[in-house]
Amino acid sequence: VSFKTNIVKHSVEIPQMRDLLNFGHTVGHAIEFLEGPSCMHGVAVARGIIAESAVAQKRGLLSKKSFEVIYNAINVLHLPLKNSKRFSDALWQQAFWADKKTKRGIPHAVLLHEIGMPYVHDGNYCHPLSLEELHLAIEMVS
Repeated sequence: VSFKTNIVKHSVEIPQMRDLLNFGHTVGHAIEFLEGPSCMHGVAVARGIIAESAVAQKRGLLSKKSFEVIYNAINVLHLPLKNSKRFSDALWQQAFWADKKTKRGIPHAVLLHEIGMPYVHDGNYCHPLSLEELHLAIEMVS
């Protein structure tokens, strides 16, 4: 809670900083959209954290070791880390477009440079995801 409070307090000076609270939420919200009420928000965001961390690792931002630490920290909670069924690309696209972080039809996500350190580029904490990265994220939770 103190972490969130600190971000909200600083977001008055740096509005983009509030985006940090959305780590895992781009993929997580898409999962919630697709799975419906059967998937709790926290479970969807946990899957999103894994998926978005995989994207960061693929980009060379996050080390393999750090990805494994993140994955294992979530896995130890014994949450269902895979979706209940596979969804078509068209449904995933619809789910991503419904998210507030999608800009001009391109989903954006918070990516980590290292655990506890977001990747910041040109003052932005949310970054566009390519089609290839979206497919990687989807595979992580399917």
